[in-house]
Amino acid sequence: MKLTTPKAPVSVGLTTSNCVQREPAAFGDNAMYIIKRVDSFPDYWVDTRGNVFSCKTRKHRLKPYIDIQGYCYLTLREKGNRRRDAVHRIAAKAFLGTRPLGKEVNHKDLDKENNCVENLEYITHKDNSLHAAANGKMAHHHGDKNGRAKLTWPQVKRMRTQHKSGVGTAILSRQYGVSKSQVCGIISGTYWKREAEDADDTQQDAG
Repeated sequence: MKLTTPKAPVSVGLTTSNCVQREPAAFGDNAMYIIKRVDSFPDYWVDTRGNVFSCKTRKHRLKPYIDIQGYCYLTLREKGNRRRDAVHRIAAKAFLGTRPLGKEVNHKDLDKENNCVENLEYITHKDNSLHAAANGKMAHHHGDKNGRAKLTWPQVKRMRTQHKSGVGTAILSRQYGVSKSQVCGIISGTYWKREAEDADDTQQDAG
């Protein structure tokens, strides 16, 4: 199931309350949808279909971009704060509650663009992998969950801290036993980006 595209730009009836609201039939299907404010970003709202709206852009639905793994992402901005977040995590936190420790969001139908709340659930990483395997899809393991990884997440964080303090890429390459190109990719965030996002998400959920 893909995100619904409105026939024409239509404003959504939002209020300033943090309570659950109901959205009028703005998408031409005469249905009503529950919407909630996005945590820590009160100018944004998410509905039960997985659509995110911004009060700053005349309350129109925001168009997410798809990352290399097929997940929908948005960049939220609020009073100088900026956060890149996955739509499935935004919707799950709003309607399923704070993610339990040790669990992650799973798409029940394996469609990463179907972020309707009914399609989301919190399960363990192991169960998520088993669910993918049982349905003919292999889960892609990131970072130190990947058996071929040469570094651990604590090592990556330490490497980035060292680089910020002035340690060069050649020294880091020798110290950690990886190529300079890998060091550059880690420092720039090209590599181990997913782990950084998960760590940030854990901190936000704990707050």
